[in-house]
Amino acid sequence: MTGSKCLKSALEVWMKMRLEKGGFDKILSKVRIISAKEGHVEAAMKVEQEHCNQEGTLHGGMSAYLVDIMSTMTCYSYNTGATVELNASYLAPAKLGSEITITAKTLKQGRCFTFFVVDICDSNTGKLLVTGRHTKYLAPAKLGSEITITAKTLKQGRCFTFFVVDICDSNTGKLLVTGRHTKYISS
Repeated sequence: MTGSKCLKSALEVWMKMRLEKGGFDKILSKVRIISAKEGHVEAAMKVEQEHCNQEGTLHGGMSAYLVDIMSTMTCYSYNTGATVELNASYLAPAKLGSEITITAKTLKQGRCFTFFVVDICDSNTGKLLVTGRHTKYLAPAKLGSEITITAKTLKQGRCFTFFVVDICDSNTGKLLVTGRHTKYISS
């Protein structure tokens, strides 16, 4: 078995193990890995009702999850890591029933951090729907750690609300992750 086929098979086993644990990762059952090599993973998925918002398009949270999980698979081709930052830009909707292609690539791997880009495209037209970036710290997270999550509204405007979320170690108070979220508010 070639290196790419071996990696593809290993990632399929990893996805199956996550599925068997249940929970949120059950949506991975719809993701098909097309190709995998070190620093690059490509997959496809049909957008189904369970992936959609009320407007019948791919939910933004699902898109962000795909950015996260696909770049994580790319990272697993050579290392493990913990998320430091994740963002997604929503350029066009993926409609219910459409086929999408998710491509994750390593932009740069440093000593402590790795940077990824993930593009979600319409499989039929090639149109870019979502582009995301993900930064991972190259050290495994400590299992069993107690954490505290604090979310605050930074500013609420007419069209947008800005939030910040901090995740801290409950025992030491050390800030582990801080994130920002911008929400469009339609009238």
